[in-house]
Amino acid sequence: MQLVFDTTVLAQARRSRRARGGVHRYVHQLLPALSSHCGLNPLPYCRDPVLRQFTAEPAGDRAGHQLLLRASRVLRAAKPLWQVLQASPWAQQGQRRHLRAELLAAGIEPARAVYHSPYAAIPAEVRSAGFAGIVITVHDLLPLLQPGLFEAENVRLFKAMLADLRPGDHVICVSHSTRADLLRLQSTPAADHVHVVPLAATGHLAPVADPQALAAMRRQLGLEEKDRVILSLGTLEPRKNLTLLLEAFEQLRKRHPQQPFKLVIVGCQGWKIEALLQRLACSAAAGAIHCPGFIDDQDLAALYSCADVFVYPSLYEGFGLPPLEAMQCGTAVIVSRSSSLPEVVGDGAWLVDPDDPVQLLTRLEELLQDASLRQQLARQGLERARAFSWAQTAQATEQVYRLALSGGREP
Repeated sequence: MQLVFDTTVLAQARRSRRARGGVHRYVHQLLPALSSHCGLNPLPYCRDPVLRQFTAEPAGDRAGHQLLLRASRVLRAAKPLWQVLQASPWAQQGQRRHLRAELLAAGIEPARAVYHSPYAAIPAEVRSAGFAGIVITVHDLLPLLQPGLFEAENVRLFKAMLADLRPGDHVICVSHSTRADLLRLQSTPAADHVHVVPLAATGHLAPVADPQALAAMRRQLGLEEKDRVILSLGTLEPRKNLTLLLEAFEQLRKRHPQQPFKLVIVGCQGWKIEALLQRLACSAAAGAIHCPGFIDDQDLAALYSCADVFVYPSLYEGFGLPPLEAMQCGTAVIVSRSSSLPEVVGDGAWLVDPDDPVQLLTRLEELLQDASLRQQLARQGLERARAFSWAQTAQATEQVYRLALSGGREP
């Protein structure tokens, strides 16, 4: 099978840690899984002339990485002009020439190939190239459902992606929840062209029992051995609903002043978080709250394993990888009862109302005060996590490619 895959997000992630979220992890895990489990080695495609040379760059190439960082600073300053230039007939003609050259060099015939975009609208040069199949992944519909939670440019791009969908396109949704939202809000393509392919936690994530590794992570987080850790992880943005967790944690500290409870919030700063940052700074529990920022992937297993409880109070998720990752690391998990999260965690986590800090407080007290209950929930989480794998994700994705190639429809 001939496959062209949009790898722009991999280059974006080299420019900024903010780009290393769910979509980046999806692409970063899916591509090797397609190779190892399906024998597919797609042609990577990046239409951005600044970013494209870095999509296949080895991670250790610091010279190239620094060049990209310098270029990105220039592009951010001139972004409006850059967008106008990229939409010009001159730039579009250049994109068509570049794509034709890439396809020719790789021996790919568009009429026999599939093009897969993991999150963005299909470029005009791809539409005009005559690919046999077009596949696009939709992770969630939140920019349409609650546009006020996003920057205006992100909402505009998301609407443009939906408006560009064609009847013959095939759409991958990462959960049944996302599929239901898409079919409710979008009439194109038809339901039999919209497929559910769940994600999975990274394969190397597993419980860490090594005392030295756990002690090193605690030092990195600024924690002491005696501290009892409540962990949350994800890009800091309004939909993560961290105010709910903060309110519950403040009450927990107030009700149990002698207990060394600590709240650790891991993740890059996203958009519209000024109110949250001020709330954190002014919190009565500020001295017990640690916000270390971004944590590298290789440290995630130790991070999750350090926590007594992982809490993910998000208002809306297309899938929600962090709870699944925490479950796979043997940590007791609490998530909000919203969108795709109940579908993903099954009986491997506890559910709470995303608008009820008292309910979250009660659940936290139950788990923190009962080690056997924590262990039981952790075992359930481990068992649930085994239902997901990137091998399954890759194989289901390949099946969508075959349907797109044949023009077939899923029964």
